[in-house]
Amino acid sequence: MSRHSLTHDSIPAPMLIHRWFSDGAALRVADELKPLREQWNPHVSSVLSNPAEEILQQFSLDSGLLLLSKTADRDCPDPRAVDRGPTILRGCLLTDHVIRSVSVDHTAVMHLAYLLLPIAPVSRNRQDPCQLHLQIPRCQPDFQLPMAADDTELSFRTEILNQTRSIREMLQTLLQTPSDNPPELPVQPQQRNWLVRLFSSLFGS
Repeated sequence: MSRHSLTHDSIPAPMLIHRWFSDGAALRVADELKPLREQWNPHVSSVLSNPAEEILQQFSLDSGLLLLSKTADRDCPDPRAVDRGPTILRGCLLTDHVIRSVSVDHTAVMHLAYLLLPIAPVSRNRQDPCQLHLQIPRCQPDFQLPMAADDTELSFRTEILNQTRSIREMLQTLLQTPSDNPPELPVQPQQRNWLVRLFSSLFGS
């Protein structure tokens, strides 16, 4: 009988999002983060001003752990920003309450947040409804997810970026599929061992 490491419910972590929307750049912030602006704003400004297109960093705040992910915006909706290297910045705050609600294993919570944050959907128009909470699935203490970088090294090396993106996409597909029917995902031979370990961790016997 299969034992599932992820449950069917999830815990919301408040997010902030910066993008060049169709009518210009804007920062959208979950209500829970607005009173904490003095804590997170310097880190957001620092990451936004960094010329690198791919960044994943963590910062310790009084209110919890701030994860910031910056990715290149390959489909920038603002034509004025297309030639300026536009990026999408996503951030989420992992408070002690959120971490404990997801799992007793802090590392498992970080694994999920690291993978889910950079693929959180972002609207093309700032007037559209925007997801401002990262839904992190509850997991059991035995949950394990293979990572392509040291858990404490959050500045991803160039050579592992493509492999990490593939794992993120696999996880997203997996979480949207009924647990008793794991998806058949096309993978390259070099990715197969990663996928086997991923499925083993989520659908172990």
